[in-house]
Amino acid sequence: MSGEWGIKSKVLRTFRKSIIPQYPGYEYHVILSYDSDVFEFSRKPLVDWDSVVKELKQSGAANVEQVKAVRSIEDWFLYDTEGLRKFLHLPGRFQMKGYSGQKGLEELFRKAKRTYIKGSACRGLVEALDMSVIIGRIRTEIQKLEKELI
Repeated sequence: MSGEWGIKSKVLRTFRKSIIPQYPGYEYHVILSYDSDVFEFSRKPLVDWDSVVKELKQSGAANVEQVKAVRSIEDWFLYDTEGLRKFLHLPGRFQMKGYSGQKGLEELFRKAKRTYIKGSACRGLVEALDMSVIIGRIRTEIQKLEKELI
């Protein structure tokens, strides 16, 4: 399935068929996290997130929050230039400025003779990143998530 129905149905199916049966009697607080760049500049966005929120609540979610990576999640990764440099084994003198988004991360990987494919596992990347550096830069974007976790 592709498009809105594919994403929407997968989210709802997972919630209804996996989460609720596995954790009966719980109060469900759902966090929807996605890259805003895919959705915000389109006349008819791929997914109507308000509709997804409404249906999750109708299905039993007590609260649903949306955490949107402004532009893309790759921009978040690029905030930790030292972590990326070490992960990719790039020399200390390598210029890390000027890269942005998925294309920027793909280019850095290419310079390190590696391949970055959005949505595919990249073993060791997340562990190599200093989350305190990244979180310091995305605090407003993840405010809702922090509120739910604290």
